[in-house]
Amino acid sequence: IMGLDQYAMKLVRGDNRDKGGNLTDVDFWPTVASDTKWPSFESACFHQWRKHADLNGWMQKLYHKKGGTATDYVYVRLDSDDIDLLEREVNALPTATGFFWGNSCYEHELHTLDFIDSARRTMAQGNDIYYTANW
Repeated sequence: IMGLDQYAMKLVRGDNRDKGGNLTDVDFWPTVASDTKWPSFESACFHQWRKHADLNGWMQKLYHKKGGTATDYVYVRLDSDDIDLLEREVNALPTATGFFWGNSCYEHELHTLDFIDSARRTMAQGNDIYYTANW
């Protein structure tokens, strides 16, 4: 079934490099340490959502604020300030829509609060985190 699938992924701190090798908060291709292979989904994904349109809209705005230029399928690194901002705004995310995105509901809000706790623990363990989605 088609729809919006969203993921919070972890990567080794400082491994968010663009194709030129520069550190960036957007449009990077995550790898595992110095290896050139993609991280396995199972080891990198620590949180996921299904059809939380409002969160995806919020993340897309953050992506563009950090300099991203794509219109869909984005990678955006989240730092502790981003997580703090999301926590303050989670109860009132702006309504967002998109093709096959679905509609957000109260359970999504609770699930996002769980993500915030997980994100802080993951970062405290020395990892960076990023958000991505596809539909």
